[in-house]
Amino acid sequence: MCANHDTPHWQRSLRPLLLAFAFAFCLAGAFPAQAAPAVAPVFSPPAGIYSTAQTVTISTTSSGATIRYTTDGSTPTETNGTAYSGPVGIGNATMLKAIAYGAGFTDSSVAAGFFTVTSAPGYTLNVLHDFPAASGDGVGPLTGLVLGRDGNFYGTTAVGGASNDGTVFKMTPAGAVTILASFNGANGIEPYGGSLIQAGDGNFYGTTYIGGSIGYGTVFKVTPAGALTTLVSFDGTNGVGPYSLVQGGDGNFYGTTNGSGRNDGTIFKLTPGGVLTTLVSLNRATTGLGPNSLVQGNDGNFYGTCSGGGGGGYGTAFKMTPAGVFTLLVTFAGTNGACPTVGLIKGSDGNFYGTTGGGGSFVGTAY
Repeated sequence: MCANHDTPHWQRSLRPLLLAFAFAFCLAGAFPAQAAPAVAPVFSPPAGIYSTAQTVTISTTSSGATIRYTTDGSTPTETNGTAYSGPVGIGNATMLKAIAYGAGFTDSSVAAGFFTVTSAPGYTLNVLHDFPAASGDGVGPLTGLVLGRDGNFYGTTAVGGASNDGTVFKMTPAGAVTILASFNGANGIEPYGGSLIQAGDGNFYGTTYIGGSIGYGTVFKVTPAGALTTLVSFDGTNGVGPYSLVQGGDGNFYGTTNGSGRNDGTIFKLTPGGVLTTLVSLNRATTGLGPNSLVQGNDGNFYGTCSGGGGGGYGTAFKMTPAGVFTLLVTFAGTNGACPTVGLIKGSDGNFYGTTGGGGSFVGTAY
């Protein structure tokens, strides 16, 4: 008979504990502890909108970690970006990104923030007037300012004023605004087609896109003292939706109406006394439609663009004599641009320059 080798009870009770310890030891050897990620960097000051250039400090609470950053929009990595060694200067609109990494850490998440600087170094933006500053003030100055001969600035707002139909205002260089005239529907609504012009007689001239006696827009004159006169109310037969004015060398005003979907637009001449002559009635197939502003060339002719129409439907560029003889110069075809939404400007070399809102290789061209 074999001897009795029964295991003592106390050894049997320890066996599960020993097995558990051995299993845990094996796991520790096979799966070493994973490194924790570094804490993502923070920016001081934080991302935001600033009026002047900023000096940004980048830091992480992970001791010994290295920081690398980018300012070109790319993602920083251990091999991409600039190793942080001191504050980063931000002088314009910049996307700042940073990570932290190092021995004993995995890479942190990417910290990112967009910094907007409203003024370039050495320049400061000063807001002179907030519209509306008081009851009766204008709202929405959608056109540019014109510098008057008295040193003040003159402009329009699309709405606001006594009847909420738009205003003409004067602003001193210090920002003091005076409402010169308020539109009331009968004398026009929404003067946003183009900036005012100061004519040779010292008065200011402009257009309202709608309003007037029929509702199809007006041409107006306003004196520096604020006396407003409606020169023309468009009625559909002589145009719809006047866009802008330019004073020709002959003292008359030349402008366009864009048709507002009722027709294809017109080009007109207006005497300072208010006599309107339609020089060209546009046809979308042959001339283009929706004319933009005009500019007078060195040769005395007027040049402009149409936002649509022409052979391909993408708009045109044209020349017109003061007598109204129209010549089509360019038909946009898409590849060379499409849909010019603004007029031309004349360069010092005598050529004309402009932009298209679409077409070209991607989206839009300058020519």
